[in-house]
Amino acid sequence: MANYIKVTELVAREMGLTAIRNKTADGNYLLWQADILRFPGEDIFTRAAYCGGVVLTPNVAKDEIDGTNHPILVTTPEWCQPKGEDAPGDTEDESTDSETNNEGELL
Repeated sequence: MANYIKVTELVAREMGLTAIRNKTADGNYLLWQADILRFPGEDIFTRAAYCGGVVLTPNVAKDEIDGTNHPILVTTPEWCQPKGEDAPGDTEDESTDSETNNEGELL
């Protein structure tokens, strides 16, 4: 039986699959089993875990696309976290050193 693997947007982007895979209602992506064959592991479950994903049946995957009250949570693994200049908190926001007026405009 074919299964899908739900992963974060960062993982799908790192793999170059955001343009050709379905996006879930919560902003994550559904990969195909063949997409994760490149990852280490003996089975689909360990490969999915390596990329922070979860294996879903076709029915559950459809629910994730349509939207559900309890979406399945996935994580972004460390190997896929932004590094250097792209990492959140690593760069200073230029507006933090600037003063603004009452309407939020920079002075």
